Amino acid sequence: MQILISLFAGLPVFASVLVFFTGSPELSNVGYLGGPMDRNEYRAFVEKVEKDNLFVTVRKSPSNLSSSARYGANFLVGGKNRGWILDGDDHRGWLLYLDWKGNGDLSGARPQPLKRVNSVYQLQVEVKDGTVPRPCRFELIQSKPAKSVKRLDVKIYDITVRRGVIEIGGKRAPFALTGELGRYDDPHESFTD
Repeated sequence: MQILISLFAGLPVFASVLVFFTGSPELSNVGYLGGPMDRNEYRAFVEKVEKDNLFVTVRKSPSNLSSSARYGANFLVGGKNRGWILDGDDHRGWLLYLDWKGNGDLSGARPQPLKRVNSVYQLQVEVKDGTVPRPCRFELIQSKPAKSVKRLDVKIYDITVRRGVIEIGGKRAPFALTGELGRYDDPHESFTD
């Protein structure tokens, strides 16, 4: 990726464009919760967002799901918030069904197994959304509150960072761009050193 920076110095205004390159997108350590919900909770969620054209909710599920399957949102691809399904347990393993096609039909979706990494179940995928593929990671967070009822959360990481070096007049300074969904030109994104 290249970064264009305009430098202004003195009067009258002098401007020139400098180009700096970055490396590939890396996942940041910032994530957000994406569910999961049981079937009834998910139906209520669908009713709330069904008129919002930014959401693609799960309409058809795989036929082999267990009764403990959970549904979620926030799989962001192509400017749409797509649904997913988590099924399994610690003994059989955990499977994630993602709406790669963006049509809400997961009846034929290929289950993707979560792997245990440093005692956390996770799945990292590559999202091809635009010109540069970007990573996205799902992590299963299992907690046991005081009432001894196990709670499941899925944390989704899809904010990325691209790093590079600015060199002007023989002086070098590292920089990083933070972006969401493979975009780094939003006015709310950050440019840091």
